[in-house]
Amino acid sequence: MTKKQKGKFGEKLALHVLESKFEFKLIHKNFRTPYGEIDLVLKDPDGGVLFVEVKLDLVGREGDEVWSRAQRFRFRRSQAWYAKREFLKVRGGVVLLTLKSFQIILI
Repeated sequence: MTKKQKGKFGEKLALHVLESKFEFKLIHKNFRTPYGEIDLVLKDPDGGVLFVEVKLDLVGREGDEVWSRAQRFRFRRSQAWYAKREFLKVRGGVVLLTLKSFQIILI
């Protein structure tokens, strides 16, 4: 499985779980900003907006080992840019898929 295929698979799996189990609705997928790409932009059942960075790890590493400080910084800048553009109050999160678990980590 290539890196691109792994990313697409992880995004599909995360989206499926977030939509079916948590009732989120997809607004944008792979949304590009001047600071980077946001994997998923979702509307939560309460009307808020959630930004999601999907990390699929097949080795079994944990959060900081999978998502670097620089990646988190770019994600937050992208999130702020989108929120300002759309006049939204937002929150962000990471979906970390490992061989052992499905974790949603809000930042």
